[in-house]
Amino acid sequence: MSRNEKLFWGTFTALIVVGFVAAVVYRVKNPTVSSNISTIGATLADPAGLPGLLTSNAPWTSNSETISERMDAISMPKLSMEGAVMHIHQQLNIFVDGANVPVPANIGIAGFFSPVHTHDTTGVVHVEAPFVAKFTLGHFFDIWGVRFTQDCIGSYCASESKPLRLYINGTLFSGDYRTVELKAHDVYALVYGTLPQSIPSTFAFPAGY
Repeated sequence: MSRNEKLFWGTFTALIVVGFVAAVVYRVKNPTVSSNISTIGATLADPAGLPGLLTSNAPWTSNSETISERMDAISMPKLSMEGAVMHIHQQLNIFVDGANVPVPANIGIAGFFSPVHTHDTTGVVHVEAPFVAKFTLGHFFDIWGVRFTQDCIGSYCASESKPLRLYINGTLFSGDYRTVELKAHDVYALVYGTLPQSIPSTFAFPAGY
């Protein structure tokens, strides 16, 4: 074998080894990623039994104290870093009797990253996962740990005089709120009771979002 051939095969072998080691390191740091892809959404149901569930009046905290237990309960992987395979953003607005309720910063961040999380108080939801999956509005609220059903958000439960409505991009939605898929640049408005002066239908997402 010539010197050039030896150099080629030596370099090729080294690259294979480096790639294998990198894959092993990533797998160790993210032990639940591959095993949970197929189960994302499998436990999306009545959230009544979720650890640390907030059923109080707004405003709500990021509720990070019990997030690890909630992530386990809904089969959501805990990531050591934000993923880049799936990278999309939405914006969420919550209104209670016409008043805006802030969506806290750092929902889904507590020594690890949930694939669905927030960074600030703009209501922008970040879906950043190392795999492609269907994430829903129900997932976001379960990660946050605020009660969210077809009839209730936190302590606010629908009645004839105070309905709970969901608008997507300004249009009233009539299906199952919890199963709404988080899609790029969608704008959601959850409205309990009195309608606000206007329903948000668009949002100026930062460049690159």
